[in-house]
Amino acid sequence: NSFTYGVFGGYQILNQNNLGLAVELGYDDFGRAKGRKEGRTVAKHTNHGTHLSLKGSYEVLNGLDVYGKAGVALVRSDYKFYPIDNHKDGHRVRASGLFAVGAEYAVLPELAVRLEYQWLTRVGKYRPQDNPNSAIAIRSRLKLFYRPAKLSLDPFDAMKKVVFKATPKGVLVDNQTPYYMNYIGLLHQNKPAKNVKMVAPFSQAVFEAKGVRSGDKLKWVLVNDYGADQEGDAIAQ
Repeated sequence: NSFTYGVFGGYQILNQNNLGLAVELGYDDFGRAKGRKEGRTVAKHTNHGTHLSLKGSYEVLNGLDVYGKAGVALVRSDYKFYPIDNHKDGHRVRASGLFAVGAEYAVLPELAVRLEYQWLTRVGKYRPQDNPNSAIAIRSRLKLFYRPAKLSLDPFDAMKKVVFKATPKGVLVDNQTPYYMNYIGLLHQNKPAKNVKMVAPFSQAVFEAKGVRSGDKLKWVLVNDYGADQEGDAIAQ
């Protein structure tokens, strides 16, 4: 899951007896994904492109329409690989069928809001010559938190306040901040720790790792407020 955006323009061909027909031309950022291996980001994948579609609508209530769209999208997929398996960065441009259903409500005669589900196919699959069936793995995350207003510490500053301590079982993560720390990875000597999880405010958790000593370098990854991976370094105490 990721935040996306788009712009479009349209022309109303037909609008009578509660039925509407329009053509739309637009540009969309179709989202991004990261591939991970052993707690590390090894690949990034982004999609964006233009689309042309025909939209049919029906007015069910005053100002409320339901609609369906069908068209074609020309999508560019960009791939960035980190230095493993000798992969090189690249991109692909592919055409895809585009289908969508949704609802549209006219808040004002000049302003409407939409809720839409959109579907694409044959876009984004990475196909190197020596392995025609390989693809990018996608990891989806959903989180919902209630955060009290006027916390004294900025969330990005809070990440730096977390203390990592060497223990016989691995790393004790001591979060004495008012924020949840949604950890998804911890590396010690390029080896991923086990039992990595979210650490609640003013609490502790142990991430399992072997041979961690005071002064060792650690690398952590967590999911920030925008749903993106946030990476950082720490020294075990």
